[in-house]
Amino acid sequence: MKYGLMPTSKHRSTMPATLADDYLSQAMQAHLNGHDASFDFGVQLRKGTMPVEDAAVRWDETESPFVTVARLHIPRQTFRTPEREALGETLSFSPGHAKPEHAPLGGINRARVAIYQQLSAFRHQRDQRANIA
Repeated sequence: MKYGLMPTSKHRSTMPATLADDYLSQAMQAHLNGHDASFDFGVQLRKGTMPVEDAAVRWDETESPFVTVARLHIPRQTFRTPEREALGETLSFSPGHAKPEHAPLGGINRARVAIYQQLSAFRHQRDQRANIA
């Protein structure tokens, strides 16, 4: 299956003229300063010959449309604080952090798991920080 978040918020943010390295975080904070954010979480089930190993092939949404299975609501808030940014530097993400029966499929995901592990180890060693997985 594939999954996706589709924005459902009434307010739409605009693209900044200049993109800083952290522009996505800046944009989210600007949005959440005055507006809630909401998303539909949808899943698209693999059918027939939809490939797993070729991520360049788009799965036909007429054959297998995304089905909303949950809604994500993010209330107005201030999340960009020095404490949270410091915590964020200690965290690690891996698409492979799952039960074996839910492990991501495909060569790209296998590569992501290996690359994310190496980048996390490098970053935490470089910054002399503990790794919180």
